[in-house]
Amino acid sequence: MTAHPDMHETESSVREFSVSPERLRLTPEAIERRIGYGDESAPDNVRAAIEEMLAVFDSADPFRCGFRILDPGQVAFHPDRIVCGKVIFRTGSIIGRGLKGCSALALLAASAGPDLSERGRVLISEGRELAGYVLDTIASECVEQCLEHLESELAAATASWGWRLSNRYSPGYCGWDVVEQAKFFSLLHENFCGITVRSSGLMVPLKSASALVGLGENAERKDYECSLCDREDCIIRNDG
Repeated sequence: MTAHPDMHETESSVREFSVSPERLRLTPEAIERRIGYGDESAPDNVRAAIEEMLAVFDSADPFRCGFRILDPGQVAFHPDRIVCGKVIFRTGSIIGRGLKGCSALALLAASAGPDLSERGRVLISEGRELAGYVLDTIASECVEQCLEHLESELAAATASWGWRLSNRYSPGYCGWDVVEQAKFFSLLHENFCGITVRSSGLMVPLKSASALVGLGENAERKDYECSLCDREDCIIRNDG
């Protein structure tokens, strides 16, 4: 077994990042796919709106994202739940199978902040519903890319210990109740990445996302079990 240092002794187990719009490198094709066109080209008016809103996005405020790593002594994995001290995530069996073999856990969060959402509301109030919808979609895609950025940072931070990453799982997916979002953020410092959580599990700002990733020498990235999940708006399912 590869020895690894205690995160608390070597470096902070909590990190936050600021990601500028240009770093995300969005493409019109990625936004078309997220809207739902897949391999089919979007109509000219939609493509024009995408190009216009990508220019708006380029002037947006930086996105905020970050993670916290819970070391093996801070977390215990069970077939249908994860125990982090006094906090118990009742994730269900799908996620339990996905985290089998993991010994540590990372909590990820990302937010676009209120800027793009407010711009989208202004567009809709002006009667430009399509432009507002496209800008909203761009914000969602960016938050997803921020989570991918965090996974890369995690992999780099733990590679020297021989750790690998599992799939990424979010409250509200794969049978994990979204109301546990509050539990999730209770393990992060207040206002982490500018995010607060309502009792319903809704994050504020709305264009925010959270996820956990299992870590360890035996962590494994697997195919998502889409056939066992009924979440129709799942990003993984819609991206094929």
